Amino acid sequence: MAESLFLSLSAGLFLVFVDRLVTFDGKKQLVRANLIHFLENILPNRYLKSVKKQEKEEQAKQKEKQKEKEQVKEEKKEAKKIERHWQEAAASREFELTDEEMQAVKDFINGL
Repeated sequence: MAESLFLSLSAGLFLVFVDRLVTFDGKKQLVRANLIHFLENILPNRYLKSVKKQEKEEQAKQKEKQKEKEQVKEEKKEAKKIERHWQEAAASREFELTDEEMQAVKDFINGL
């Protein structure tokens, strides 16, 4: 008697389990609900994160370009200071640099 009760109970549970696996209407609803959840909640957050990351990268590139521009400006200022210094030194010695000498000094400064 107990064996038949156990056997019928396990067969019934097996049938319920198989029915749950094969029921396509329930699966369709579950897949649809998961898809809607993904599209409404997860996907927009991922998109926003990727957009924010791209914006941060662009800002970093702009900052780097700005630093490079400032560095070039500083180097030009330094070159002008050096050029003025050599012109003053040449004037104080009562001689002027020729155009070729000035060009050589400028090339030297630009090479720095």
